[in-house]
Amino acid sequence: MSIISCLAIILILGWALLPTFDYIDWMKMRKTSTVRFPITGEKIRLSYIFSIYGIFMISVIGFYLWKLKNLFQKGPEDQDKNKLRSVIKY
Repeated sequence: MSIISCLAIILILGWALLPTFDYIDWMKMRKTSTVRFPITGEKIRLSYIFSIYGIFMISVIGFYLWKLKNLFQKGPEDQDKNKLRSVIKY
């Protein structure tokens, strides 16, 4: 199930990556009306503001590629190690 989930996330975000970059590139011609650089006072381009989402998408795809590689090499993780313990055992 983990492999299917990883593949689905990688494929869906990968499919949406190019339109996202296209939108960020399109936003470079627009500037904010209120937010300005503190030192220079010029308006900030919207592509700077929206580019963090592109970075987020790339990092999520990279994380799930790394997780998928580990699933193929080491197999599924032990679920008991990853759960938070509600009772402290002495």
